[in-house]
Amino acid sequence: MDTHDDTQHPVDRGEDTPDDLNPQTLRKVLDKARRRATVRNVSLSVLAVGVLAVAGLVINGEWTGGVASRLPFEVGQQLSLQYPDLYMGTYHFSLGVLGGNLDIGTFDLVDGTPTPGPTWQFQYSVFGGLSYPGGGGDMSPAPQFGTPDGTRMFNDQTEQPIMEFYLPGVTYAQHFNDLSKLKQIPAQDHVEMALSFNRDYSFQQVNAMLPAGMHPSWYWVDTYSASERRMKNPFPFTSAIGTIFGFPRLAYADPSAPSQTPADFLAMLKSGLNGPTLWRAQDQQILKTLAHGTGKPTASDVKISGVVVTGTPTSLQSLQGETYIRASSLGAIAPPF
Repeated sequence: MDTHDDTQHPVDRGEDTPDDLNPQTLRKVLDKARRRATVRNVSLSVLAVGVLAVAGLVINGEWTGGVASRLPFEVGQQLSLQYPDLYMGTYHFSLGVLGGNLDIGTFDLVDGTPTPGPTWQFQYSVFGGLSYPGGGGDMSPAPQFGTPDGTRMFNDQTEQPIMEFYLPGVTYAQHFNDLSKLKQIPAQDHVEMALSFNRDYSFQQVNAMLPAGMHPSWYWVDTYSASERRMKNPFPFTSAIGTIFGFPRLAYADPSAPSQTPADFLAMLKSGLNGPTLWRAQDQQILKTLAHGTGKPTASDVKISGVVVTGTPTSLQSLQGETYIRASSLGAIAPPF
């Protein structure tokens, strides 16, 4: 007769237990899994940061570059409003984070002859901000004194005389009459000269009263308030510090371009309201002053207080004795081109 042994044999947990149920082994597996997860998470985070950084650089470059591409035209237009016969030449951008630097070289066009102009540096942002390095100041070089009469100013970069402008109806201690000095300048040179009128004239009147064959290169517009005219011991306005406003006869120094008019001047001021913040308030105030506070001037509101003319010393001598000229001030003098 067969015998069945029902005896229960104890489990040998030291030999028969699977490895994955061993507490020490399980802990090692979990630690390894945690390390892998940590490495994976860190790698994904680094990758995400890298992707975002690259995307940020691309977006910043596109955004900043887009603003930078518009600035030369906007700055060049503003320069033409405040600096007679000055045109933008070469320019260079340095792109940064949401902004950058803009270096602009300029040239003065004297009777068709280019002469070196000052170089300026700007800082700009994608939000429309435009400023001078160091937080402000004048965009022009500092003038120098030291001529025999002690009053004439020179541009310290170009070493050229700085033109002066005298408002009609305002009494000055003295003013220049440089028409009388034209005979001292070599006849083959080209000369730039500011003429200040005895009163304001219309655009049409100015073009009609100048000698035949002589055309202004830049029109000085009366943009000044009554309070600016009541200054005690007033100084003349100059072409160095951006306190005169007007418009060039030719746009972009192109002799084939049609002559600009007061309507073009107003259009440039209005477009400046959408340009860099540096000049918005200024352009808005000029528009209000021209329209007597309404901010909506017309071409007939643009009155001319003076002009800049260019030519040879001999050609400009024809202006001698003209009663509408109150003062005359030399600017750049260029040798034959």
